Parts: sequence; structure tokens; C-alpha cells
Amino acid sequence: MAYSTTGDQIEVRVCPWRDTFNLYVEIHLQEVPLTEQSVTSAVETAIYPMPALPPHDQRRLIRESAGLSINALARVVGTTRFSVRNWESGVSEPSARFDLMYRRALAAMQAA
Repeated sequence: MAYSTTGDQIEVRVCPWRDTFNLYVEIHLQEVPLTEQSVTSAVETAIYPMPALPPHDQRRLIRESAGLSINALARVVGTTRFSVRNWESGVSEPSARFDLMYRRALAAMQAA
């Protein structure tokens, strides 16, 4: 897996070809700025399946059963405790910036 940037263009090479094409389409359909972090996240998503996001009423139970405080989960995801509280109560959903990390954190807590 390799990627390089040239101005506004980002070239991503992942084998096999179909994965590369799907990744290219996915990156260009996103409405987030193309940065090294967003490309890396897209590559990781293409390689590793994205865990399902549990319904909001189960998210708090998952966190609490894992013994993790709302502040600790916020630090893991890289956001504020207010955002996590909103995601757990159904007020809002994680933005693209935090979605993958939040899903992975919940999946890890469920697996533990």
C-alpha cells in the first residue's frame, strides 16, 4: 500500500485493482478535505471492514460495561465528552472525522 500527493491530487495504490478503484471513488465522493490523515483513514477502511455502529441507546451501555468513563472514551476518539454524550443520547452522530475511531472503540469494548 502506498500513496503520494501532488498538489490537489492524491494517488493511492492498493492491490488488487478493484480495491484501488473503489477506494478512489470513495475518497472522491467524500466531502472532506483530502489530507494525509483522510487518505490514510480511507485506506484503512478499505483494508479493514468498518465495524457496525450500534444504536445510540446501546452505546452508553457498551461503554459502561467496559468500565470506561465518558472522558476516557472521548480521549481515545480524540473528541470532547460532550460529543460522546450526544452520540450516546442520539442527539447527533459522529462526524466523518471521528466516526471510524468511535466505531472501532465500541467494537473493541464489545469484544472485551
